[in-house]
Amino acid sequence: MKKNILITGENRGLGLGLRKLYEAEGYNVIGLSRTLGYDLDDIEAIHDFCDTYQFTFFDKVILNAGTAGIEYGRENSHGRFNYWSKIMRINCINQAVLLHFIKDRVKDKVAFISSESALYPRMLARENFDSFQKLAYKTSKVSMNMCAMYFSREFNEIGNPIPVVIYAPGSVDTNFERQFEIKGKKKTPISEVSLNIKNHFDQATMEDNGKFYLHDGTLMDW
Repeated sequence: MKKNILITGENRGLGLGLRKLYEAEGYNVIGLSRTLGYDLDDIEAIHDFCDTYQFTFFDKVILNAGTAGIEYGRENSHGRFNYWSKIMRINCINQAVLLHFIKDRVKDKVAFISSESALYPRMLARENFDSFQKLAYKTSKVSMNMCAMYFSREFNEIGNPIPVVIYAPGSVDTNFERQFEIKGKKKTPISEVSLNIKNHFDQATMEDNGKFYLHDGTLMDW
């Protein structure tokens, strides 16, 4: 019987890289993305997804979806506060809602793909981001990290002790990152980051619960 893994944002970038790796191992990858009709900006889409998979158990969950990019809507969100609320929903709130609804049916482990605080000074070099947009992105990622910490305790409290691990992919060679060319900053190929995260995540135990790692397994400071 195939194992199920849920990956948000599995239609491109790092999520797609992870999807391919798990499919190659025989996993049944259940995706949640706009291309599949489940927009993480829409709470009703989250409810629809949970209704569709209400009897499905998930061996692993990877909460990877996130945005800050020009191509998704920073330039057409009809106001900066609308952009801020949108990025908070996609990067944090609706993914937390999703995990809340399925938490009784997650069997093995959970990963949050987020960003480390060391990223934020690097964002200052991105001329495409004004100060408000940087604030929106930073608060959404910090909020996502705190949600991960919450769930690292919540699973214990409901009697389902499984590791919840947070990963920072660093600067990955994706379409999103290519919007922001920073001199001297090397971007790591998606294939390398995906494989690193998968290898570490697959071996994660309760010793890793609530901890924050760079994609290569380096333990990060909060």
